[in-house]
Amino acid sequence: MNTYYTQKPVLIYILLFFFSTMLFCSSSYAEQAVGLIKNKADSSYKKQTEGPPAKKAEGSNKKQAEGSSAQYIETPYSDDQNVLFEFYLDEPAKIHSALYWLRSYMNTLMAEPYDLVPEFMNIIVLIHGTEIVTLARKNYSQYKNAVERMRYYEQLGVEFRVCGDAADDYGYTANDFHDFVKIVPSAMVELAHWQTQGYAVIRPLVFEKKFTIEEIR
Repeated sequence: MNTYYTQKPVLIYILLFFFSTMLFCSSSYAEQAVGLIKNKADSSYKKQTEGPPAKKAEGSNKKQAEGSSAQYIETPYSDDQNVLFEFYLDEPAKIHSALYWLRSYMNTLMAEPYDLVPEFMNIIVLIHGTEIVTLARKNYSQYKNAVERMRYYEQLGVEFRVCGDAADDYGYTANDFHDFVKIVPSAMVELAHWQTQGYAVIRPLVFEKKFTIEEIR
């Protein structure tokens, strides 16, 4: 038998194996190349869309916070002060705290740089809640401190007005109140009237104090 023909299939198989290996390697390298190109493109797109990474400003913000502070300002309040304090409290004793709102308002305007004269401030305190009992003369011994504070403010020009409807509910007449008290027909109508006259309305909110300042500051 001729050896050429017996060796020919073997050579063919070797050549087929060689070309198959080359194709496989080429395919693998091609896949890797495609993968590298894709990753690079994705990275470039991400940089373009997201922009440069944000710089950490923590140190800068901390520095600013340490080097800055709040600023005191002096609001240019008008000399023409028209205000109505509406007292409508669920407990008579809360009038002590409500009067602090009045004191805070007046003290600020009477102090520098405003130096307003209290007699020229138009201030009304409208009373139509349970605190009405503090103005009854028969209860003076119980609410003496509050009554004297209100009398002091009345001497500075503050008007204390009591709702007539509320007085009727408690069975009070004009003779039952102290002499600095003025009785008006209705608290509701008073509120509407003075607001149409340009008066600002302040309603003191009095809550039970559960913590000291030192506990929560």
